[in-house]
Amino acid sequence: MRNILVILLCLIGLGSQAQPYLELISLHAANEPTSTLYKGEDEAHIKNTWNLANLNAPLIVDKRNIIVLSPGYENRTFSQGQSDTRIYTLYFPLTYEHTFKDTSNKLSGTLIYRYNSTNKINPGIKNDMLGGAVLFTHICNPKFDWKAGIYYNKEFYGDYILPLIGFDWQANDRLFIWGLLPNNATLDYAVTNNFHAGFNFYGTEESYLTEGKNAYFHFLEVQLRLFADYYIPKTPLAITIEVGHTMMRKYESHDDNSAPQDFILKPTESAVLRAGIAWRFTTNNAFKTQRTLTH
Repeated sequence: MRNILVILLCLIGLGSQAQPYLELISLHAANEPTSTLYKGEDEAHIKNTWNLANLNAPLIVDKRNIIVLSPGYENRTFSQGQSDTRIYTLYFPLTYEHTFKDTSNKLSGTLIYRYNSTNKINPGIKNDMLGGAVLFTHICNPKFDWKAGIYYNKEFYGDYILPLIGFDWQANDRLFIWGLLPNNATLDYAVTNNFHAGFNFYGTEESYLTEGKNAYFHFLEVQLRLFADYYIPKTPLAITIEVGHTMMRKYESHDDNSAPQDFILKPTESAVLRAGIAWRFTTNNAFKTQRTLTH
């Protein structure tokens, strides 16, 4: 599974009626201390901390065409004992979305430039990654739509192709469920207009350039999280807090100069503690907060 929740947020945020909000600016920090609930096959204790900043800047060309620029930055630190490995990501997705004459159908295309490396930020041909995604959306009714598409990225270990299946569903006045599988899914319940709680699923798979001959670091992780969102009254800001646990952690290191077999580690799983703040507007008037784009 690929970390495309941030990259494709612009695709699913503006193009459907049930997807309830758009985050114009967001800042998040997370800590993943090792957990005692489950020991990995190798019982290696690896702590993961990371920070993320993201922007979604929509440009409405006309009522049927939208362009969205979604740059972002992320850094992660993997700690094992006294050893730290820091990795960096810059990404610049550019999305174009078209609504057909039959307005129940939409098509989005995204071009994605990524820089993934364990070195300090130093973009260049060797460090660059290029990819893209195509996503078709069909709105069945004001409360439900489905999506299908495909994602491609040129990873350091080779071509990566991922089919995408998504949906947005307003189950009732307070419950919204949406997702873009196999990467993410969210269940959001409005306890009050200002306080929401729910559950989300998040999967990521990334590769990063490292020192060596055709060397890279590749990791996979799945997270199950409970969240609470507080919409600050009379502002467009939302504060979110999440707690959860990882599954299926796997780390791989490759270097042509090393032994023929890659170094693969399946470490102990971790708890997940995540917090953030976002400049968020709801795009669906039925979503129970105090701010909407139509205000």
